Amino acid sequence: MTILQQTYLEADSPGHAWYRLQLIQLAEGFVIEKHSGCRGRKAHTEAWFRWDKAAARKVYDRILRNKTKDGRRRVYREVPSPAQLELFS
Repeated sequence: MTILQQTYLEADSPGHAWYRLQLIQLAEGFVIEKHSGCRGRKAHTEAWFRWDKAAARKVYDRILRNKTKDGRRRVYREVPSPAQLELFS
């Protein structure tokens, strides 16, 4: 298993909503995995499988575009992941 891309998003919301999207390469194909949640709650996880990288990339990009587009009720913005921030603490 190899993580090809990962994006961490946060929203300006009272519950501090967050969203992590990963594009993962497996021996059998590719998985787009999302984890989402807010402070004080258990994360929600979903995953989608695609046989080829182009199809997986298309799903990944569509989800990311949808979460960050203006006009949504909750607009997310890309931020460094908490794990990346811990490297500088």
